[in-house]
Amino acid sequence: MSSLLLISFLFVFVFLLIRISKSRNPNKLPPSPPSLPLIGHLHLLSGLPHRALLRLSRLHGPFLLLRLPQPTLLLSSAAAARRLFASHDIAFSSRPFSSTAAKLTYNSRNVSFSPYGDYWHHARKITVSRLLAPSRVAAFRSVRSDEVAALLGRICAAAGGGEPINLSEELFAYANRVVSISAAGKREGMAEEFREMMAEELAILSGFHLEEAYPALGKILGKLSGRDGKVEAIARKWDGFISTILEEHEEKARKKEKQSEEEDFVDVLLAIRRDLTAEIQLSEDDVKSILLDIIAAATVTTYVTIEWTMAELIRSPRIMKKVQNEIAEIGAGKVTIAEDDTNQANYLKAVIKEALRLHPPGPLLLPRESTTNVSFQGYEIPARTQLIINAWAIGRDPETWEEAEEFKPERFVGSPIDFRGNDFEFIPFGVGRRMCPGIQYAMATIELALANLLHHFSWALPDGMGVEDFDMEEAAGLTTTKKIPLHLVAIPQSNSL
Repeated sequence: MSSLLLISFLFVFVFLLIRISKSRNPNKLPPSPPSLPLIGHLHLLSGLPHRALLRLSRLHGPFLLLRLPQPTLLLSSAAAARRLFASHDIAFSSRPFSSTAAKLTYNSRNVSFSPYGDYWHHARKITVSRLLAPSRVAAFRSVRSDEVAALLGRICAAAGGGEPINLSEELFAYANRVVSISAAGKREGMAEEFREMMAEELAILSGFHLEEAYPALGKILGKLSGRDGKVEAIARKWDGFISTILEEHEEKARKKEKQSEEEDFVDVLLAIRRDLTAEIQLSEDDVKSILLDIIAAATVTTYVTIEWTMAELIRSPRIMKKVQNEIAEIGAGKVTIAEDDTNQANYLKAVIKEALRLHPPGPLLLPRESTTNVSFQGYEIPARTQLIINAWAIGRDPETWEEAEEFKPERFVGSPIDFRGNDFEFIPFGVGRRMCPGIQYAMATIELALANLLHHFSWALPDGMGVEDFDMEEAAGLTTTKKIPLHLVAIPQSNSL
């Protein structure tokens, strides 16, 4: 009898041990590559992050849990992203805290970096309905037209001697002036000042930093590396830049000097701030953060997309000729391509989409963070897990795209696939609640510039350089520009200015 009781006790004990071990079984977490103590998987991220993460996905699968050292879910396929967002968009709609981003964006009080909640909802509502709505995009049509004309004029002047021009520099100036004038009105010298600060900020935000990975040691590491000092210096420059813009607008409002001018983004934000009946009262820092977010995001997205599109075209003479023929037909008898004309430029739109597929402005989008525990595909994903979506890898996935590494705009001609968040194989602007709200604004600015650059000029590589010598290496950063600026020879056409 005693032996029977002992066997029964052992049976129950083993059963309970199995149940407990199953409840703690790490296999319930998503698959994960071997890691090292303390640093987790950080040692595997050498080189450009989006390329390093693609290597990991090819070795271990498109759905991985990494320790960076914060638990980080990596999605590198359209299928995995589609399944996750079908049921867990809200759960992954927040942002992980970044001390660097907080310092540079007034404690993350903007649409891009603020955590999911009431304030983010309100800031996004203001941005979408009052600043980036179709009516507002249309209101700044004359700004885009004027700045395209100025861009063409600068290129004409530089093209006279037949020497290569730094097209990257000209494209940045164009994008920044369009955005800056729309946001803050005309202000001389803004583009040059902004470019310097933007380059510094993108460099400091890029990649994985030990200071962010180990918050407990962040202050010590930040001081030892000198990174804290750099971040604070950039933050002071931004604050001086934005504060001056706000002061100028407040002074004009007091003097009632703006009545005859087009209302810009700053005017709208200041009016909302003065509205005591608003859902949430905006502080001065809120206004600064939202304004900075719009100017920075719109400038970089626009400039980078045009730069990579021109880079791909110069490497593809057949495609360059085909798109220029389309523009020539649309622009027959016209000095300049107008915004309405671009609606007919279907092949140009396909060219831009193909450039965005291969070169999304933010290859890893912006990281997200889960606010609750999530059950997904039989795995348990804890709250506070960071989510990284490798949009760059998804756009080049051979499981989805034929000849995935080739620049072939024809794949988008007549295709219903678009970049507005419904087609997970093509997400250069993100998906779900946290996708970019400024797509329409950016595309209007991109299409008009490209149509006119291709209408007014033929483009060639500098003497002695062949397509095989043309460098397409990416620069490190939160946004991937060309590492070597785009230098091309512009040859004015007979319809040139």
